[in-house]
Amino acid sequence: MLSAERQKAIIDSMKQKGSAIVTELATLFQVTEETIRRDLQKLETKGLVVRTHGGAVLYDDSLLNLSTEIRETLNKEGKMAIAKEAAKHIQTGDILFLDASTTVFFLAKEIKAMQDITVITNSLRIINELIANEKIEIVCIGGSFNAINKSFVGKNNETNVGTYAANKCFLSCNGILPEVGILEKNPEEAFIKKIMCENSGEVIVLCDKTKLGRARLNIVAPVERANLLITDSDKANDIISKLVDKGLEVKLI
Repeated sequence: MLSAERQKAIIDSMKQKGSAIVTELATLFQVTEETIRRDLQKLETKGLVVRTHGGAVLYDDSLLNLSTEIRETLNKEGKMAIAKEAAKHIQTGDILFLDASTTVFFLAKEIKAMQDITVITNSLRIINELIANEKIEIVCIGGSFNAINKSFVGKNNETNVGTYAANKCFLSCNGILPEVGILEKNPEEAFIKKIMCENSGEVIVLCDKTKLGRARLNIVAPVERANLLITDSDKANDIISKLVDKGLEVKLI
């Protein structure tokens, strides 16, 4: 069986089960586990699946409704690599907006030992990650608590976030289209990110490859508002080329 045929068969199998396990697929198709991992990697690059520990799940909008603890396991290696690169852009004295995304949560883990920075966030998980370091000033953007995202949202939050300013904003998104902009499914999170972008000197978008080319309902900001996109996408990705053509600096890791 050719690799393209096997990958189609993997997708057909996952449509029935919703997920796949590497060991089971290797037995089913009588190939090595490494071959299956390569197949899943190619399917993930195409935006069809998201790899998990030991397997993969089909990518669809239902993934966006999972808890943060589950979502952070999706393409975890890619998100951690993006966060590690993003941390290089943070210096002593910086005032940072950090959104409530799982990728930015991994960034918080990278910077939790830093000193003399200020973090403004609506993410309870980021606050809990940084709170032990007295050298980091934390500003919580309060509001109604969203238990799924572990974040504060709502009218009070929207009012509060507009009173702050930062020299750098780090955010992720549910989708990005060169012709449309940085996109988010949840309208409350989208509004918060929009204000963060407007009140920041520099906007750095942390976007793993599963989000590139994905359409979402709410516009956070046009592509031109971002200064840098850090992603784990393939260098040959057509979306990347279009983003670069729009003037966005892209860092591939």
